[in-house]
Amino acid sequence: SAVSTHSTHCSGTILGRGLLNPTARGMAPNAQLFSYNFSGNIQTEMAAGIPANNLVVSSHSYGSTQTCGLNGAGVTYSATSRATDINLNNFPFHLHCHSAGNSQAACTGGWSTITASGKSAKNNILVANITTAEVLSGSSSCGPVQDGRVKPEISAFGSSVFSTYPNNTYATISGTSMSTPGVAGSVTLLVQRYKQLNANALPPSTLIKNTILNTAHDLGNPGPDYRFGYGRINALEAVKILETNRYVLGTITTGNTNDMSLTVPAGAARLRVMLTWNDPAGTANANPALVNN
Repeated sequence: SAVSTHSTHCSGTILGRGLLNPTARGMAPNAQLFSYNFSGNIQTEMAAGIPANNLVVSSHSYGSTQTCGLNGAGVTYSATSRATDINLNNFPFHLHCHSAGNSQAACTGGWSTITASGKSAKNNILVANITTAEVLSGSSSCGPVQDGRVKPEISAFGSSVFSTYPNNTYATISGTSMSTPGVAGSVTLLVQRYKQLNANALPPSTLIKNTILNTAHDLGNPGPDYRFGYGRINALEAVKILETNRYVLGTITTGNTNDMSLTVPAGAARLRVMLTWNDPAGTANANPALVNN
């Protein structure tokens, strides 16, 4: 595609090297980027691109304008959301990070304003936009999706973000498009750290998603909510889960049980336990969309 200011800005947040301006260095400056035209068939392109290029994360900062109501294309479990879940189940080491959208003003209170393009999928991470004061941006789209699932799942800095622009320049712009690549770059670092600790093996995307959500700094209403999700990303606490082996990977079949024991350190003030799995793709427009609840 032709050079885009928007995608160049997003790319710099993920992996800008900071060569011309060190303050604009991205989250994972040694990562490698493959770019795609979002107007194409994303799922088809990614089905070929993920195995060909060993892609561990994809950053999706696009979507249509949302109209008010729970029947909008962004909150129903659309055919694109189903295709996204199929993609994530076919490639369980890959994680999609999606922007929640900038349509909060479309509905009173901002509820159910998630924009379209597969964001209501079950196995991705949807990202809200907060300011440096950890206040939700007045444009950042809110949940719930049609069946009540929590969207967005995580919040990140996306207001007045300084990053790369075409022709060796920089610019400051805002939106969930800007918060999402920050999360995608953080995911890249977490995957790298897991590989360093596990003989270069790739982590399941469910584990990386788990570390991000379970260590988030809670904002808004106590616990997960439809504005901030689980809270503001805290990548330092997330990587500690990997470094201290505070996780268990396992499988289970329908109708059976799987008991696990947890050793809680002496003096611990709080225990947070999260179960995360890649849910099978539901049928398009299913309500509820969850197959395993």
